[in-house]
Amino acid sequence: MLSGEKHLPLMVSLHASSARGGPGSDHGDYYLFWGRRQWGYRDGLPWQFTVDERTVPNTHDRRLSLRARETMAHPNGNGTRESYWFGYHCVPQWAEHKEPRAYDFTERRMLWLIDWAKNAYHVDPLRVYAQGGSMGAWGTASFALRHPELFAAVYPNRPRMKQRGLPSLVKIAANTPVTMPDGTTDYYDRMDMVAFVKEHDGDLPFIGWCCGRHDGFATFKEQIEMVRALTAGRHGFAFAWNNGNHSTGAAAMREVMRWYPPEKFARNLSYPSFSNSSIDGHPGTGEVEAPEGNRVRRVLNDDNGALEGGINLGFVWTDLVDEGDKWSVSLSNELAEEEMTVDVTPRRCQKFIPRNGEHLKWTDSAGGGGTIAVDRTGLVTVQHLKIMPGQMTVLTISQ
Repeated sequence: MLSGEKHLPLMVSLHASSARGGPGSDHGDYYLFWGRRQWGYRDGLPWQFTVDERTVPNTHDRRLSLRARETMAHPNGNGTRESYWFGYHCVPQWAEHKEPRAYDFTERRMLWLIDWAKNAYHVDPLRVYAQGGSMGAWGTASFALRHPELFAAVYPNRPRMKQRGLPSLVKIAANTPVTMPDGTTDYYDRMDMVAFVKEHDGDLPFIGWCCGRHDGFATFKEQIEMVRALTAGRHGFAFAWNNGNHSTGAAAMREVMRWYPPEKFARNLSYPSFSNSSIDGHPGTGEVEAPEGNRVRRVLNDDNGALEGGINLGFVWTDLVDEGDKWSVSLSNELAEEEMTVDVTPRRCQKFIPRNGEHLKWTDSAGGGGTIAVDRTGLVTVQHLKIMPGQMTVLTISQ
């Protein structure tokens, strides 16, 4: 039953690969609708979704859940076709061009659907999240992560960070360029989320994700590349891994959700972004290909990276202050067994807005302090902040 309570948060759940198109909820409100022409190869394609209300794990709070079907009816009338939560390669019936292009039909439809659900159910627009496993993780990474104006946090479970496939309604000849609807943008460039993060200086949704080292659908190397890109950009994230495959790798997500549940994030709420923690696990460089005679041998753990571990795990923060002339927070790490260090960057600031070229002061409750410069993107980072096990450290940055 839906309570009708207003201003609840919304979790958008993207289903994994499913020949039936992905299940909806087993309770709540069920909808069937017919799409507009910009959502498919023709006007009027049928879709379904559900909206239900659930208790947030380990709390008494409630949140809404939106579950939409991703697949479409195949043009030949024989079954359905998946879109990888993106869209597909085709020539729409209404198009003026003759060559096939990669249309982001599913992303367009989901943006409309989320907006509809927000209005119909009086959702808190500042607390919208996305999650998904397997193919749903691909969509959470390639679709939700690129919409910071909509999502406060996203949680892809075993995502592809660099999409290598494209659903198509036509045959794609080898070495044929595949472009987006503008006829210019390369589809595979657009779906490279590592490159997207490197090019995006502004706030992104917080991203927490996991993967197994032996995942056959999402390579471990691309996960490490994403860690490096997010770290370099001082974005908020957490990553956990184990020595599993595409199925068993899902278990690592428990560590991410333990420290970074969605309720910690809102689009109007600042938070500390962590990087270069001294207690981070060592993932290695991931998967490489090395020649072996006339064959190619795939080598895992090439530099003896840890079989399981995490990046930015264990952090807890309270008493965050975001004012015009000051930003402060109380920090601890529940995994620290001895003195540790971490870089801290204020993210999603509402009132504390550093300016490029400024020099600010910082202090901590242990007597540390100094002066730090605001970088070209307007970010300020306190490096090597010391945190003692079992103790809170109060960090203050001021003008």
